[in-house]
Amino acid sequence: MSAVYKHEVSSYFTNVTGYVFGAFLLLFAGIYMMAYNLRSAYTNFEYVLGGMSFVFLVTVPILTMKIIAEEKRQRTDQLLYSLPMGMTEIVLGKYLALLTVFALPVLIICVYPLVLRLFGNVWLPAAYSAVLGFYLLGAALIAIGMFISSITESQAVAAGLCFVVMLLNYFITSLASFASSTASGSLLAFTVLVLLIGALFRLMTRSGFASIVLMIVLEGALLLGFILDSSAFEGLFPEVMEQLSLFDRFYGFIDGVFDLRSVVYFLSVAAVFVFLSVQSLEKRRWSDNMTTYEKEEGDIDGPFALAVAVTETLDDGGETELIWVSSAYLLDDATNQGVSGGNEDFFLNCLNWLCGSESGISIHAKSISNEYLTITSGASSMLTALVVVIIPAAFLAFGIVVWYRRKKR
Repeated sequence: MSAVYKHEVSSYFTNVTGYVFGAFLLLFAGIYMMAYNLRSAYTNFEYVLGGMSFVFLVTVPILTMKIIAEEKRQRTDQLLYSLPMGMTEIVLGKYLALLTVFALPVLIICVYPLVLRLFGNVWLPAAYSAVLGFYLLGAALIAIGMFISSITESQAVAAGLCFVVMLLNYFITSLASFASSTASGSLLAFTVLVLLIGALFRLMTRSGFASIVLMIVLEGALLLGFILDSSAFEGLFPEVMEQLSLFDRFYGFIDGVFDLRSVVYFLSVAAVFVFLSVQSLEKRRWSDNMTTYEKEEGDIDGPFALAVAVTETLDDGGETELIWVSSAYLLDDATNQGVSGGNEDFFLNCLNWLCGSESGISIHAKSISNEYLTITSGASSMLTALVVVIIPAAFLAFGIVVWYRRKKR
């Protein structure tokens, strides 16, 4: 798992994706801190996190769209299946890498309440409770984004679908309020939800029969409950949607309520969607009618040549060398990163051998109550420039420098 984790973290921080994500979060944290704390002089830093929670609608799709979908598109997911570890470890390694990328700007944001405390009575327990809620909300949404990335081969489709899901979750309580509060209205709304669940199950399993059976069972349970006590369905759908909304549960932290039930809910959602991501990849592993790792009747006998080096002695006593590699993706960037640069190392050693070097072909080992702040206009302007411009720009500039230096190598 550590090898996958290190590879994914490296892939985000050796190009600008991780830095753009971090700079975007820091930019909006600075803007809302300027609006609430520096201009309006509120001591409640949690208002900043509540106001900027909408940024997940954009940042989560950007962060997660390539995590698995790109592996599928470039067929480098086959390398994952060949790793000496379970699919759970692979998915957890990727997920922990995403949490690490998310944690870096959040750690910088953690400094902001301490700075504000220099100018007024900032209640740190409420501020850091909101920071924890913000991080857990992001962790749950990232797990959802990773699952969506696991069911498609296109980054664009993954990003678009993830944005729609984030948008629906953001407005789910408002949308649910438009549904009829009558018992029959709730039954109809739940029926639509059952159809969506069946479609998702069909997408994951590719089994139409199993999906239909699941929908029949769920709809049967709904109808049975409705027949036994139809009054219980009155206003039930909006109430359930409010309980399911990740964002609504986060707003409790903004109000100064540290709700352990919400913490458990965030962790549960993250665990469920990590599990679904594992199942999605496991399904793909066996999608070609493979039922076992053991050799079966009809399987081609090995060994299989991945690369061949041939030396032929000529009539005049000279020698000629030839190296044949079976993969067309030997020098593909994503494939090369998947083996920690081993393919590039292998290719250079091949050239070295062809040129008569004695080193031979080798691959090097992998490296794996509202109070107000008392703040002067000068200090406010300085902090505004710091959190809105300097910190996000410095974070992004550092990423561009890292990316440019790597590109020049």
